[in-house]
Amino acid sequence: MIPRLISVDIAQQLSTGGRIVLLFGARQVGKTTLVRAVLKGSGYKVLYLNGDDLRSTTVLSSRDLDQLRGLVSGYDVLFVDEAQRIPEIGLNLKLLADHVPQCASSRQVPHRSIWRARLGRR
Repeated sequence: MIPRLISVDIAQQLSTGGRIVLLFGARQVGKTTLVRAVLKGSGYKVLYLNGDDLRSTTVLSSRDLDQLRGLVSGYDVLFVDEAQRIPEIGLNLKLLADHVPQCASSRQVPHRSIWRARLGRR
């Protein structure tokens, strides 16, 4: 993999409690590979989801806080690839960022989200 300066920024955002990290870019430039590499060495328990998957899309577009909590329960990081395919993904990530931290605080596990959208794809 080609070393990327932004990998340091992503790792820093995660380590300092960045609630939601958005990564946008042109098609086929290595965004998914980059994020997977950063997360691989992070020590976080990561839930990888893809907006092309119907089950992932259904839960992540549900606006159902109980479903969203259940989905991320036990994970430190949620990585959503092809997030632009999920209706109302921004609102649902906001629900997670606003409400799940209180649940996680008693376990001392911060939940973080990475939303990666590929521009130019529909």
